[in-house]
Amino acid sequence: MAKPIWVVFYNTNQYGWMVLGFTVFSSLLYNVYLILTSILQSLNKFKLVYLVSIIGFLINGLLDVPLMYLFNHLGMEAFYGAITSTIIGYTISLTIGLVSLHKTEGIHYDGAIKVIIRDFIPGAAMVIVLLLLNRVLPFNTEAVSGAIITIAINIIVGGIIFIYLAYKLGIVSYLLGKDTVDRLLRKLRIKRIEE
Repeated sequence: MAKPIWVVFYNTNQYGWMVLGFTVFSSLLYNVYLILTSILQSLNKFKLVYLVSIIGFLINGLLDVPLMYLFNHLGMEAFYGAITSTIIGYTISLTIGLVSLHKTEGIHYDGAIKVIIRDFIPGAAMVIVLLLLNRVLPFNTEAVSGAIITIAINIIVGGIIFIYLAYKLGIVSYLLGKDTVDRLLRKLRIKRIEE
């Protein structure tokens, strides 16, 4: 979806949509990093916050140029190297912080890993279907109108797939509570019967 989204907001560009598509991963890790540093600060572990931040930034800085040259040498765009160094820096910072929390606070991640795996299933299914769907959609995503139609179709189809699988796997009930979900379903059934 990076290309149509880029076209809608910034018009056509040779590299912009490629940067946007790959930057999603570093943005995700950045958000997890912010959560981790907030947790560490609330536990008064300021030295650990400084340590993970400095190590992450140093690794990012040290790998930036070498990875840019490496990606360029491999025939890929150099900006992939810069984004990859950011991803590596955040990953190492997160690893150090999470391992330290496990050792010092006795925090176990078994439950979190199970939730992540369970939540990954609807997202992965949605991505697979949308990748296949986008191969057959006849719209020109380099034109704004075609990009908007492609985005709308992807939102509708992807949303239906994700919500349906999340409901079937119990994720919706887990997040909203079973009573809320049952109440919503009753209202939807009543409206369907009235129509």
